[in-house]
Formats: sequence, structure tokens, C-alpha cells
Amino acid sequence: MRQSNPFRASNSRVSDSGPKRQRRPQKRRRRNAFNKRTLVTVGGGVLGLLVTLAIGATAYYLIMINKIQPAEVVFTGQRDIQMEELIDLYEEDIHTDVSDDLEAAEAHEDEFEQLLLAAEEEAAMEGSEAGDIQGTNANQGGQPQGTKADSAPAQPKQQSLPAIRRSSSVKNYLVIGVDSRGNDFSGRSDSMMVVSINQNSGRINIVSLFRGAYVNIPGRGWGMLGHSYAYGGPRLLQQTIENNFRIGIDGYIIFNFNAFVSSINAVGGVTINLTDREARELGLSPGSNNLNANQALRYARLRKIDSDFARMGRQRAVMGAVASKLQRSSVSTINRAVSAVLSNSATNISSGTISSLTSNLPRILNYPRSERQYPLANTRSKFYKNGLEMWSFNFLTNINSLHQLLYGG
Repeated sequence: MRQSNPFRASNSRVSDSGPKRQRRPQKRRRRNAFNKRTLVTVGGGVLGLLVTLAIGATAYYLIMINKIQPAEVVFTGQRDIQMEELIDLYEEDIHTDVSDDLEAAEAHEDEFEQLLLAAEEEAAMEGSEAGDIQGTNANQGGQPQGTKADSAPAQPKQQSLPAIRRSSSVKNYLVIGVDSRGNDFSGRSDSMMVVSINQNSGRINIVSLFRGAYVNIPGRGWGMLGHSYAYGGPRLLQQTIENNFRIGIDGYIIFNFNAFVSSINAVGGVTINLTDREARELGLSPGSNNLNANQALRYARLRKIDSDFARMGRQRAVMGAVASKLQRSSVSTINRAVSAVLSNSATNISSGTISSLTSNLPRILNYPRSERQYPLANTRSKFYKNGLEMWSFNFLTNINSLHQLLYGG
């Protein structure tokens, strides 16, 4: 019997018809919202690596861990939120001078549906073949087990959605930054990164997921990746990432608005190599600079000089700089950094897993790191829906690339 597929119930398309409201320019509101979101975006990445790799280094951390909010109190989403309310969360990102491209959206949805259908047919055929083999072996005692007595020529396999990849030697932790000051962590998720620790290869891989990626949200239909957090909190965001990018997530860490400034200042700033254009915007000299929290914020805010994807690269640069700083820091500095952020974070990672990270911390901190953002540059295409910038992408190319990066094949 075919098992139910988690996507099948969620493939209904959300209707986006209806007149759009006229919005008046609100520059100050948009500027303030953007500043806050940038804090969250960079803070989420920085603090995710900080807690994932540095928490619990001694018995001191095992006591400090009690400051982290339990998963039970974390925002679980607004299941009854309407599309108009959801769009309001992204008010400052609305484009009023563009037209929606529903054909691009439908083509992307159809691509996913075809891959899903092929995977379901593949699974059903494998189940049928397994039954045939068992029946044949029962009736033909001389036939080797696991073979068919009279098999037809093999047919070439069609492309299908790969299984969700998991490995006991690879742990993937989802790092989420939200624009919330409260410890219920409600709001919108503007930073979504996966910190992956590969024990076999001895590497740390940091993956940035673009919030505008157009994905299938289980139970809600299609929308941008960031919408899944508003619908169902970190659990639905995790499920959405697993179902669309086919990687298993072993736990999540959430940070709110308050965590960024204190964490950067606690480690004494971060060292960033600035390009000529970045340095000119910040009023600094090109090359290596030690940025304080405010300067790091301005650096991470830069996107008009290039693109939003380049801004994601700057956010990863800040996160990598924090990790490098921790490698050379004293115990007291690490203590200050961890203490500064724990009360503004939440996780569903078990104490046993944290203890395991603790015992392996010296080795993990010396792992080489690699960074990559998804969807990949040569596989994505921009379109607009409800006035929001969204990105279709080649599912198989991105999934296969992720599997190769995180699992080595």
C-alpha cells in the first residue's frame, strides 16, 4: 500500500486574486523595520554558530544553558493568518511598479509536482517488485534470493524527487533570526541558515537559504520560504526546508532582535576584509578592519551597492569572523559572549546533544569551514507575486548540490 506523502495534501495553490491596496510611502517606518531586520538577519547567523559550537564548553555552560527558552514557549505560527496580513509583514519589500508573473509561479509548481509524482510511482514500483521477488522465491526454491526468474529489460528511470537525506555522522542545525524583541520569538524569519557539522570529513558547512525562494509549504500551498515561519513557526519552517531541499534537520536555534549588539561587543568586534565600495560606504579604509557592533550592522545592511544575495554573503562573513574570533579567545571572552545571548535564544536541541557538542568542541572549532547560498546563482530566476520578489529554481540541481556539499555524495 502506498504511504501518504507529506507534500500531497499541501499542493493546493493559494489564490492570490483580488485588488491590491494602495500603499503610501512610509520611509521612516521602512527604514526602522529594515534596521531591525538586519540586526536579526546577521544576529541569527552569528549567534547560531556561536551557540552551536561554543555552548557548554565547561560545566559553566551546563548551568548557563538554563537561560535558553524551551521549545514549548516558542511561537507556533498563525494558522489563520490571511494573505493580506502576511504581505503586511513584508511591507517595506513590496514592489508597486511590477506585475505578478503567475505563469512563472505555475511552471515552478508543475516542476515540483512532476518530480513528486515520479518519486511516488518509483516507490510504488519498488514495493511491487519486492512483492514479486518474495513470491517468486517462495515458488522456486532453486532461484537465488533477491532475483526475479523472468525479468523484463530494465527501463531508464525518469527524474524524481530524491529522498530526504540523513546521516548519523552529519548533523544539520537550523539557525533562525526573527524580528522580535520578546522571548516568544513571534514575527518574521529574516535569517535562515543551516550549520552542518560533518564528523566524517571534519568540516563545517554553512548554508544560507534565501527567504524569497518559492517553495511548497506543507498544508499551506506555495509561497516564499520566509512565509512558512509566519504560518507555523520553526517546526513548519524546518519541515518546509526538509521537503523542498531534501536535507534532514536535527534541531533549530532561534534568536531575537536583542541578541546581536551584545554578542558582537562581547567578543570585541569582528575583523572583516572590506572591498573598495564597502569601505567607501562605511567611511573606512579598504582591507582588514575591526568592526564594532554598529559598524558590523552597517556592513551587513549594504545591498544597494550590489544585490541581496551579496548581502547574504556579508552576513556569512560576519558569522565566520565571530567563529574565527572564538578560536583565539580566552575562556572568559567566550563566557561573556555566550552569557550575552542565551536569554535571547531558544532551541529544541536536547541536553544530550549539547553535551556531545561540548565534549567535541575543541576539535569542532578547528574544523575548516565552507559557505554557500541556495538557490544557486545559475539555477534561479526572479519573478513577482503579490508584489513580492520571489525566486524559482531548479529543484534537482540544488538538491544534488546540497547533498554533495553536506554529505559528500
